[in-house]
Amino acid sequence: VKDSQFAADYQAYLDAYPAGVYAPLAKARIARLEAGAESRAAVQGSAAELAFWQAIKDSAEAADYQAYLSQFPEGAFAALATLRLATFGQAAAEAERKSAEEAARREATRLAAEAEAKRVAAEEAARHAAEEAKRQEAERKAAEAAARKRAERKAAEAEAKRLAVEEAKRQEAARKAAEAQVAAAQRQARERALWDTIKDSNRAIDYRVYLQQFPGGTYAVLARARMAEAERLAAEQAKRNEEERKAAEKAKAEQAFQTAMLAPSRSSFNGKWILEIVDLESDAMERKNVQIANNEFNVAYSLDDVAGNFAGSIDQSDRLRAVMSALLKKNTRFKTLISRLKVNTAFANGKFEAEAGGWLAVNTAVSVPKKFRIRLIRVSLPQTGSESGGSEAQQGTQTALLTAPPAPSIVVDKAEVEKDDHLKSVIKKYFNGQKF
Repeated sequence: VKDSQFAADYQAYLDAYPAGVYAPLAKARIARLEAGAESRAAVQGSAAELAFWQAIKDSAEAADYQAYLSQFPEGAFAALATLRLATFGQAAAEAERKSAEEAARREATRLAAEAEAKRVAAEEAARHAAEEAKRQEAERKAAEAAARKRAERKAAEAEAKRLAVEEAKRQEAARKAAEAQVAAAQRQARERALWDTIKDSNRAIDYRVYLQQFPGGTYAVLARARMAEAERLAAEQAKRNEEERKAAEKAKAEQAFQTAMLAPSRSSFNGKWILEIVDLESDAMERKNVQIANNEFNVAYSLDDVAGNFAGSIDQSDRLRAVMSALLKKNTRFKTLISRLKVNTAFANGKFEAEAGGWLAVNTAVSVPKKFRIRLIRVSLPQTGSESGGSEAQQGTQTALLTAPPAPSIVVDKAEVEKDDHLKSVIKKYFNGQKF
């Protein structure tokens, strides 16, 4: 409105903003426009109109301006009077409006106060709820922090324990490694010392001892090779020694045969002897006194599970030729299961000694191997009687002792018996009447 030529525009501004920044300017513009209107009225209008206007221009009554307009509808001040009437109407409307606005404001204030009270109550409740939530959140965070600290402490303790265990394991491993190194060094030293001792040996036992102690040793391959070579050489040497022994025995036997053939009759073996029979399987042993007459004998024996007779004679070449009957004790009712074992050995160092072995029948279908060691040890020579065996009474007693008990039929190697006249005579004398 700043460029308007109408006082009503400025009055509208003043009504809207009575204390506005431009209120003085708006009032000045209205005064200037009114002065201009009066000047125009003085020029255009009558003195009566001017006098009327001068009388009401400062009136605050709307009727004055309505009277002016009624008398001077086309007067110089008609527009201004109309504006004043409008202003008064506007003021009334404004007053009514302001009254309504005041009532509305008071109602709004009341409602606002209620709303504010509700808001404040809601905010207070929200604040309390927020504070409670904040407190609970703080408690939760504190509990979480405490739990976290406990977990961290436990984790730290567990980690410290784990590190301690690992450190202990590491130290133990280091100790064992050090001990293993020391042991390995000592073992190497022992191995080297043993190897230096045997490396030039030609005995297989030396290398076998080394391999027993150091089967995976530094020199194990070499030791096995040398042991095999030593065993081969030992086997060859043993074979040569056996061949030489057999040759020597053969030569000795031939010499003994020649000597026996040319020598005069030997003295009798009559007298007291001790018979010792040992079961080489169970180590059971029986010792019996034996009286030999006419260089012949027959004696019963009994071991743990075997019993029988041992009978034979001594020939002019000082060889014991005998037959040993053997029967398992559990088969005493079955005399057909008796076995006969031959003994043929030479007299040496005051005794006859030999081993006898064979198969003993368990039943008609099953046999078991048995082996015995037999020793006939001389105790004394006869004190009375002839060289051939003592008095007639002694000879009769001895004859009774030498009588073999009845025995069942047995099987022998006929070819072997036919080749040995002495054995043939022994069998004929002590096992006469039996079928062979």
